[in-house]
Amino acid sequence: MATLVLGAVGTAIGGPLGGAAGALLGQTLDGRLLRARRGEGPRLKELALTTSTYGEPLPVHHGSVRTGGSVIWADALRERAERGGGKGQPRTTRFSYSASFAVMVAGAPIDGIGRIWADGTLLRGAAGDLKTGGRLRIHCGHEDQECDPLLRAVHGASCPAYRGRAYAVFEDLDLGGYGNRLPALSFEVFAGDAAALVGRLVEGVPDVDASEVRTPALRGYSHEGGTVAEVLDTLSQLYPLRTAPAGAGLSLHLSATSVPPIRLGARARSAEGEFGRDAGLCSVRDPRPQSGIEALRYHDIDRDYQPGVQRALAPSGARRGRTLEFAGSLDADGARMLVDRAAQRADAAGETLAWRCAELDPALLRQGRVEVPGHGGVWRMEAWEWRSTGVELELVREPDPSLDAAPGAAGTPYRAADAAPAATRLRVFELPPSSLSETAVRQVFAVAATSAGAQWRPVALHTLQGGTLLPLDAAIDEQGCLGSLLTLLAPSPGLRLDPHAWCDILGTGDWPQPPPLDAEGLARGGNRMLVGSEVVQFTRAEPLGSGRWRLTGLLRGRGGTEQAAMDGHPAGAPVTLLTHGLTRLDLPDGGGEGIAALGFGDAEPVLAAVENSGASVRPLPPVHGRCRMREDGAVAWTWIRRARGAWVWTDALDVPLVEEREQYVVGFGPPEAPAARWVTDRPGLVLPGAEWRALATAFPQHRLWVQQSGTASLSLPAALPHPW
Repeated sequence: MATLVLGAVGTAIGGPLGGAAGALLGQTLDGRLLRARRGEGPRLKELALTTSTYGEPLPVHHGSVRTGGSVIWADALRERAERGGGKGQPRTTRFSYSASFAVMVAGAPIDGIGRIWADGTLLRGAAGDLKTGGRLRIHCGHEDQECDPLLRAVHGASCPAYRGRAYAVFEDLDLGGYGNRLPALSFEVFAGDAAALVGRLVEGVPDVDASEVRTPALRGYSHEGGTVAEVLDTLSQLYPLRTAPAGAGLSLHLSATSVPPIRLGARARSAEGEFGRDAGLCSVRDPRPQSGIEALRYHDIDRDYQPGVQRALAPSGARRGRTLEFAGSLDADGARMLVDRAAQRADAAGETLAWRCAELDPALLRQGRVEVPGHGGVWRMEAWEWRSTGVELELVREPDPSLDAAPGAAGTPYRAADAAPAATRLRVFELPPSSLSETAVRQVFAVAATSAGAQWRPVALHTLQGGTLLPLDAAIDEQGCLGSLLTLLAPSPGLRLDPHAWCDILGTGDWPQPPPLDAEGLARGGNRMLVGSEVVQFTRAEPLGSGRWRLTGLLRGRGGTEQAAMDGHPAGAPVTLLTHGLTRLDLPDGGGEGIAALGFGDAEPVLAAVENSGASVRPLPPVHGRCRMREDGAVAWTWIRRARGAWVWTDALDVPLVEEREQYVVGFGPPEAPAARWVTDRPGLVLPGAEWRALATAFPQHRLWVQQSGTASLSLPAALPHPW
């Protein structure tokens, strides 16, 4: 095109000699810009990941792209040993690894780095938060860039600053979530405005100006090697580029459909010429469908830059087009618009027109859109030649501008969760043992959770003693299910299944759907939760949305917590599901002043006191108290003991003792200061009638109660009936 334009301009100014000089200049510029053959452009990579290949070219990014980068330095893996286990558990040693390394992401300065993916999951969120332990420093490649402090410490005075190159340095990056190896990384890079891509590409080409070229819908592009002409050739298939003389050089611009076309004058008739000897006109309509772009494969912004494909709705359904591999970032609507317009141009290109006119409007050299007398529509000038008989134009019909592109569809992409680190919510409590095998040691558990949707990371635990945090040999690896009551849970007798009783709770974190259970499933210990200090079971859980649940079919006062059931619980009382995320603790000195959790999103340690202290070693109160008068006037009381960890009552079998010896304390009056007190080693007590009548007459307001004496403490008192 430049050869034709400058050759014609030279002929008009300096005759044949000027035409030859102009043609030579145009040939030189064409060689700089268009010496590559027309092709499909660089192959679209599925998703470029980090490499460390020596001599690999560094890409130059424009706009918003996702790139892999090259590892330019890495240190040896760092190993840490953490010992775990406790009383009643085997001692274990867990090893964790971290690494420090640097990744070059661009061969030119950038504006910044957004998200970072590691093995397909988010390592860094859009808010700049790392999803795992470690530190990240980003160097954007500006000319005042300083050496990274870690690289300076390793390389000393010979450390390069990599000015003009953008890179990221990871220091002590936790590799626990990536198989204790360096993960495959990809980076979201921001570098200027992708719409000005053409102008930036030809900045180094002399005598070429493309500052006014804008590429609509293009959100990003990575130039990873090859000539400028190859990139322009690919772009011109989606964005038709035109050249025009500009001073001593050329200017590039897009064929703009919004600019009004120029009306051609009357055609020049002649007895000579290569076409239309008499009429100055030659029209050709090719009935065969033209081969054009039928599908566009690109990096889809809405799919986290995963490859996407948009296909054109072309008028010529029989056309067999090709798929253009375009290494650019687009959204679905923009990609559909570009491929539809490319297909429309290919369909319209089947009709060509050759026209001879006496003179050429200079504005036509830049605009290139004309209206032809006697031929409807708009035509695009592809080439022109100045002959002695007139100016001969080669015209191609432009598509109908009323053919709008259909909206694109990106499908339903998978997007890695990007929740900002949330503060940890911690609860520590002691529970009644859930089996007979757990009665020998204290059953202290810690449960932690974060807000719903937040990414969970293991939480380290410490004890607070004398104002100092001391590490525990335990960590919470699984997120638990914490919450609070939304409704009042009224007082209720324990050990009675009420199929109509219900309560609403608000959960913290991601609660699983508990399974529905019958009475047999409850007897086996299923669907347990801790409400305040009461162990409650439920038969069904119905999600109400927004983290709210309705629990129905309540069995109250389980595991010896009947007194808490009789007290009831107000709205806002803490709730913990006892089926997920419990971490058992071996606490020295009863837990000191409390337990502290330090999660990934916590600026300060989260403290919690141990609730229900002693609940796992305290015997259960006896049940089924009875009283009868003997024939000799004495009063006899009996009861049945219960055992810690025996959740299922088995008929015809003795209840296991569990404690070191069988002993009971019977009192009359307040348990803290009884008026009378007896100790017995069997589940019963006999008092002479006179002794009982004297006590009952002296203290008519007092009640008789019994406690089982255990290895570590006494049970809560259980009331015994009066004989009358």
